[in-house]
Amino acid sequence: MKQYKGMIFCMMAALIFAGCGHADSPAGDGDSAGHNKDFSVSVAEGQSLWWDYTSVSEVPELPGARIAIVAKDMDLDYWEAVREGAELAVDEINEKFGFTGDDEIVLTMEGSGDGADVEAQVNQIDTVLAENPTALCIAAVDVESCAPQLEAAADNRIPVIALESGVENPLLTAACETDNYAAAQRAVQELCNAIGDSGEIALVTHSAASQTAKERLSGFLWEISAHPDIKVAANLVQNETDSIETMVNAALELHPDLKGIFCTNEQTAVETLQTLEKLGREDLTVVGFDAGKVQREAVEAGREYGLICQNPRGMGYVSVVAAVHAAAGEKIDKYIDTGYCWIDQNNIDEAGSAVYLY
Repeated sequence: MKQYKGMIFCMMAALIFAGCGHADSPAGDGDSAGHNKDFSVSVAEGQSLWWDYTSVSEVPELPGARIAIVAKDMDLDYWEAVREGAELAVDEINEKFGFTGDDEIVLTMEGSGDGADVEAQVNQIDTVLAENPTALCIAAVDVESCAPQLEAAADNRIPVIALESGVENPLLTAACETDNYAAAQRAVQELCNAIGDSGEIALVTHSAASQTAKERLSGFLWEISAHPDIKVAANLVQNETDSIETMVNAALELHPDLKGIFCTNEQTAVETLQTLEKLGREDLTVVGFDAGKVQREAVEAGREYGLICQNPRGMGYVSVVAAVHAAAGEKIDKYIDTGYCWIDQNNIDEAGSAVYLY
């Protein structure tokens, strides 16, 4: 999967200053699959893909298939949006082939209330694999976890799709995710521009172990090196002992002149915003990731400068379509980029942003 990063990075160089240009014009509302959906499904433009993963028009007939998803923190709006997309894909496949009863494709989705609990997730994957699903989609909490589970899946010919956050393992069938490296670069560019390209900033990272966190950190560090007058005063990593509030409080005590904060996921952004409100420090420029209700309202109210929005509904939909192709023994792409969008007060109400909001 990593070999695709260079290709995608080059692609992003041409798109980096376009608001939502990383995604194609949304597919779905008028495509051949019909669709009763109230949202569009898209993937990042510029990809040469084996299949149209934004539609069920090309999926093979696979009656009775069972698609299992093991996610992260189901308390977040993000994962509910992933569920919506995945359920829509299953509904459309069943409608396309007229599957009923035992022939219906069935979707299960579960995840803990703690997006950092590696052991709990591994236990969930073990339980799911014991039920012998047709295909498995996982959003790994820890990039190095799940090796025995992937081996068990391979032994039982169960394709595994990395959904949103992958693992470093060649047994993975494919990855359906955001180009987190490029997305973090875009976030840093926007943050630096907003604070006049000088001053102290902090980074709040949601994990030290997940692939998404590592890639966003790498993109952040690469881009920040191009801004010599910006100093990273604090790198706060979410952990089991210190709350985001405690860490942000401590950072502000040590660095009272802090001008901006970049948060790498929905939870860190929401808790940072809440902390700044309590402290009366809403003068800080906050840039976040993902687009749950709290962040959307914060952007609209001007309490959050902007955010990088992934495409969770599209990610759920595309992952199911890819999983069905793979379960039928068909070749699928190793990497499917579902795109992202920069959203701030200037474009949050535009039609092109709606694909990413949830």
